[in-house]
Amino acid sequence: MAIFSPQKRAVGATLLFSLFGVIGAVIARNSIAIAWPPMLFYVMLVWNDYYSIKHFSKIIPPDKSSQIFIDILLVIIHFASALLFGNPFLFTIAITILFILAVLKYAGDLPSVKNSRALYRKVKIDTLGALISALALAGMFSGYPWQSTIAWTGIFVCSSIYVILINPLYQDAIGTL
Repeated sequence: MAIFSPQKRAVGATLLFSLFGVIGAVIARNSIAIAWPPMLFYVMLVWNDYYSIKHFSKIIPPDKSSQIFIDILLVIIHFASALLFGNPFLFTIAITILFILAVLKYAGDLPSVKNSRALYRKVKIDTLGALISALALAGMFSGYPWQSTIAWTGIFVCSSIYVILINPLYQDAIGTL
C-alpha cells in the first residue's frame, strides 16, 4: 500500500522536479539564448508529469520493486536533464532515455492493470516521445542542432497541450490540483 495518496505523490514530484528546474535555470542563466528551448520543454514535461503521476498512481500497484527502481532512475534523469539546459544535445539524450524508461515502466504494467486502455495509450505516447527525441538527435547529428531543438520543443509543447487539454489522457486528473 502506498504511503501517500496519488494527489500527494503528484504534488510532491512536481515540486521536486520544479526545484530541479530552478537549479538548472540558475546554472544555465548565462546561456539563456540556447537554453530556453530545453527549459520550455522541461516545464511542459513537469506539467505532464503531474497529471501522469496523479492518474497512474491510482491504477498501478506502487509496491513493485521494478517500478520503484525505474521511478528512482526517472527522478535521477529529471535532475540530470535540468542540469543540461545549457546543452540542448545532451538534454535531448537525457530526455530520450527518460522516454525509453517511461515506456518500460508503463509497458511492464500492462498485463497487471485491469483498465489498461489509458495505460496502453500512455505507452504509445511515450514511445512516440522517444522516437521524436531520437529524430531530434538525428537532426542535430545532420548539422541542424538549433532547428532540431526548436522543432522538437514545439512538437512536444503541442502534443502536451493535446494530451492534457484537448484529448485528455488523464481523464480523472484533469481540472484538479
